[in-house]
Amino acid sequence: MSVSDDNNGHKNGHKNGHEDDQKPSKMKVSKFPTPIVEEVYKAIKLNRKAKYSWFQDNLGVSEATIKRAISDLKELGYINKEHSKVKGEWQLLK
Repeated sequence: MSVSDDNNGHKNGHKNGHEDDQKPSKMKVSKFPTPIVEEVYKAIKLNRKAKYSWFQDNLGVSEATIKRAISDLKELGYINKEHSKVKGEWQLLK
C-alpha cells in the first residue's frame, strides 16, 4: 500500500493509487423502486387476501397509489393474483 500526498498536502493511503479499491459500503440498497412499493409488498406478506380498501386503511395512501404499487410488483415479478378478484389472494413469487 502506497501513501502519497494529494494536492492539499493530505496523506492518501490508496492501494495502487486507485480509490475504487475500497470495500463496498454497508448501506442497504432497496430492491424496490419506491418505499410505498416495498410497504405494499410487506403488507401482502402479512395479509395475502388483502383488498385495496385494506391497503388504504393500513398504509394511509390512495387506491390509485396502491394500484400503481401492485402493478410495479407484478411487473418486477414479486406477486401475482391467484383466482378471482373477489375471492382470490396474492401469490408471492419472490
